[in-house]
Amino acid sequence: MPPAEIWINGLVLSCTYMTMASGLVLIFSIMRLLNWSHGQLYMIGAYVVYFSLMQFNIPFVLSLILSALILCVMGIVMHLYLLRPIEKAVGGQVLGPIFVGVATIALNMLLEGLATLLFGPYPRGMKTTFEGFLTIGKAIINYQQIFVIAFTIVVFVIMYLVLGKTKVGLAVRATAQDRHTAGLYGVNVVRISTLVMGIGCSLAALAGGVVSPLFAIDPFIGTTALFMVVLTIIIGGMGSLVGAIVGGLILGFLGSVASYYVTYFYEFALFGLVIVILLVRPQGLFGQSGADQFVPAPGKSSPAGAGGLGGGKRNVLIRAVLVVALFCLPLVTTDNFVMSLLIDAVLWCVATMGFVLILRTGQFSLGQAGILALGSYGAAILQVHLGWSFWWALPLSGVISAIICLLIGLVVLRIGGIYFAIITFSLTEVIRVVASEWQTLTGGYVGLMPPAPSPITLFGTTWNFLTTGVPYYYLGLLILIASALVFQRIDSSHIGRAFRSIAVNPMLAEHQGIHLMKYRVIAYTVAGFFAGLAGGFYGNYLHYVGSSAFGFNQSTMITAMGFVGGVSSVVFGPLVGGALLSVVATYAKFAGIAGLTPLVFGGVVLAFLFFLKGMGLVDLPALVVRKLGAKRA
Repeated sequence: MPPAEIWINGLVLSCTYMTMASGLVLIFSIMRLLNWSHGQLYMIGAYVVYFSLMQFNIPFVLSLILSALILCVMGIVMHLYLLRPIEKAVGGQVLGPIFVGVATIALNMLLEGLATLLFGPYPRGMKTTFEGFLTIGKAIINYQQIFVIAFTIVVFVIMYLVLGKTKVGLAVRATAQDRHTAGLYGVNVVRISTLVMGIGCSLAALAGGVVSPLFAIDPFIGTTALFMVVLTIIIGGMGSLVGAIVGGLILGFLGSVASYYVTYFYEFALFGLVIVILLVRPQGLFGQSGADQFVPAPGKSSPAGAGGLGGGKRNVLIRAVLVVALFCLPLVTTDNFVMSLLIDAVLWCVATMGFVLILRTGQFSLGQAGILALGSYGAAILQVHLGWSFWWALPLSGVISAIICLLIGLVVLRIGGIYFAIITFSLTEVIRVVASEWQTLTGGYVGLMPPAPSPITLFGTTWNFLTTGVPYYYLGLLILIASALVFQRIDSSHIGRAFRSIAVNPMLAEHQGIHLMKYRVIAYTVAGFFAGLAGGFYGNYLHYVGSSAFGFNQSTMITAMGFVGGVSSVVFGPLVGGALLSVVATYAKFAGIAGLTPLVFGGVVLAFLFFLKGMGLVDLPALVVRKLGAKRA
C-alpha cells in the first residue's frame, strides 16, 4: 500500500490536470480546436506568478489573479488577431481546420523560444507562500498543498455558477452544442468564442501558477504538462467538462501511485491505459461519439494541389539535373560542416515527406520525431547489445518502426481525427521518457554509441565505405532518393487518389468503397518505415543515439518544415522546407543559439499561414504567375 503522501500528491496533481484540462476542453467545445499552445500558457502563468511574487512582492493570491487576467487578455488577442484571421483565410480549404491547429503549434514554438530568450533555459524555484504542515494520522500534508486543493475547488465552483446559472453560461453551452443553431437564436458566436478562448487561457495560467511554489519553473515545463492533459481529456472524453474532472482525478492518482511502484516508467503505463480506453471506448468515459471529428470543407482546394513539379519531359529533366547536382556536391566541397548540414537535411527531409504523406489522408501526425527515435534506437540496440552489423541493422530499423506504426495505426486510425494527433504526440513523449530512463537497454541519459560500420567484402576485395562524411552523405542521399521515389509513386497512383478522397470527404469516400482505416494505416506505415530508416542511418552517422534529439520540439520542427515548404507536394515541398529549415537549425546548433530555433520556426510558420493562407514556398511560383496574369487581364 503506497504511503498517504503518495495519495495526497496524487490529489494535488489531479487538481492541476483538472484545471488545465477544463480550459482545453472549453476551447475545444466551442471552436473544435485543440490548442497545442496550452502547455506554454501554463508555463507563462507560472512565470507571471514567479516574477509577481519574487520581484514585486505581490501577494500570492493576487499574483494568481494577475496571471489569470494577463493570460485571459492574451487569449482574446490570440483569437481576434491571429486564429480567427487564419481561420477565415483557410476556412474554405480541405485542410483548413488542420491549418488552424498548426497555428497553435507554431504559437507553442514561438512562446517557448521567447521564454528561453527572456528567462533563460535554467530552472527557477520560488519560496513556499504557505509554510508549515498538518499531520493527519500518518499523513503529512503541507499548507501549500492544502491551498492548491482549496483553490481548485473554488475555481470549479465559480465555473459551475458562471456556466450553469448565467446567461453567458447558457450562451456558451448552446454554442458548444450547436454553433449554427445558437447563431440563429441570436447568440454572437464570435464573441462567445473569443470569451471562451480567454477563459481557457486563464485556466491554464491558474493551473501553472498555483503549483509554481511546489515545482521548478523553466521554459520547457509546458510540454510535459500538455502531455498529461491530453491524456486526461482522452480518458475523460473530448468536449466534456465532467470528463476533464474525472480524467484529471484518475490520471493524477494513477500517475502518483504508478510512479511510486514503477518509478520512471509510469508515463508508459499511463499511455498503455489510454490505448486500452481507445480500444474499449474510443470517445472516452464521458465524451460523445464523433465529438472529435472535423466536418470536411468541400472547398476551394485539395491537399494535392499544384505545388511542386508535376509530370512532363521538362520536369523529368529538372529532376534529373537536381539529382546529378546533389551527387556532384562533394566534388565542390568536402568540408565537414557542409557535410553535416547536408546529412541533417537528409534526415529532416525524409521525415517531412512522411509527415506530408500522412497529411494526404487528412490525418495530422505530431509523432514523426518519435518514429525517428524508434529507428535510431532500434539500429543502435541491434548493434550495441546484439552485435549485429550496421548493414543488417539499417534496414531492420525501418522494419521495426513500420511494425510499431502499423500496430499503433490499427488501434488509433479506426477513430482518426484529433485522437491521432494526440496519440502520436503522446507516443513521442513516452519514447523520449522511456529512452531517458531505461539505462540497461537505451543507455538512459548517456545514450548509446553504435560502432562504425564493418567493412564489406565483395569479389574478394574488402571495402570500408563509411569512414568520412562524404560516404555517409551518399548513403543518406540514396535513402532520400528512394524515399522520394516511393512517396511520389504512391501519390500519383490509385492509392494517392484514395488518400485525397479520404481527406476531402471521408464519408463520401467510404460510400464509394474506399476503406478509410486501410489507406490511413498504409500512409502511416510507409512513412514510419522510411523515417525509421533515416533515424537508423543518422544515429550511426553521429555514432551516438540520445533521447534529447527526439521529442516534441523536433516533431514541431518537422511540422514547420512541411508547411513552410508546402503540403501541396508530397516530395518537393518537404525537400524545400526540410532543406531550408534544417540548415537554419544546424547552423543555430553550431552557433550555440539552438534555444532560439523554436522562436524563428514558430514565427515563420505563423507568417506563412497568416499571409499566404496555408501555401508554402513551392506554391509561390504559381501564385506569382496567377497574380501577373490577373494584372494583365
